[in-house]
Amino acid sequence: HRNVYAALSASLDMLARHDPAGPDRFLDLAVFPRGERIPQQAVVHFWQRQEGYSARAARKLLTLLARGSLVILDGFGPDAHLKIHDLQHDFLRSRLGERVSDLHAQFIVAYRNQCEGRWHEVSDDGYIYRRLLWHLMQLGRKDEALALLLDVRWLQSSTTAAGLLSLLRDFDSFPEDADLRLVRDALRLGAKGIAERPGELTAQVRNRLFGINNPRLQSLLHGPSADAWLRTLEPTLAQSSGPLLLSIQAHDGNVKGLAVI
Repeated sequence: HRNVYAALSASLDMLARHDPAGPDRFLDLAVFPRGERIPQQAVVHFWQRQEGYSARAARKLLTLLARGSLVILDGFGPDAHLKIHDLQHDFLRSRLGERVSDLHAQFIVAYRNQCEGRWHEVSDDGYIYRRLLWHLMQLGRKDEALALLLDVRWLQSSTTAAGLLSLLRDFDSFPEDADLRLVRDALRLGAKGIAERPGELTAQVRNRLFGINNPRLQSLLHGPSADAWLRTLEPTLAQSSGPLLLSIQAHDGNVKGLAVI
């Protein structure tokens, strides 16, 4: 890829003539996952961590990058997304080396400052609720990532913003954790109800984990929640520790086949 890298280096030199901070901001994009479709708002927010770098300047730079074929910009306005070619992403990583870890730390700080450390209150930009745990894991902050998955307020906010499937993928990143499997299974069992009425997530999870005497889950079961919820005196839903894995929504046609993946 030597010729590609040489062309990208030349493009950065030309970019610096239009925006002296442009090359550094382009290198910032190495913080995002390879192959990710990234909301423009997330990039703008991250770039604004630099004092004096405005949202207007960030959007202008994204246009310059797209015109120079350094990124692919899809859509217009606040709903626009960008994507970086895999070779370009490899170039960014090669230029930064171990400094990528510093970018992840800055990324976390930029969002933490926005919500004052209350992650369940961070503004939804189409990215952070889907990828916060990934960034934490890039920094080796496994305990902080696990704590979020055991906080019902995060579960509620993440589901509302990014959907239940995105949240379940985070749980699947820790297959060896038996306690997380209980919570994940409770979410799966309640998937239909949660999809129809997201505000019932707390009631679904706590009812399906009813009576579990696990010190690690006590905050999840009895700690503060995002919304008011109905606490029953006895379990009224299938329990996470039981034999039922999930319920499949019925339809009017005949069932001709079933695939379990």
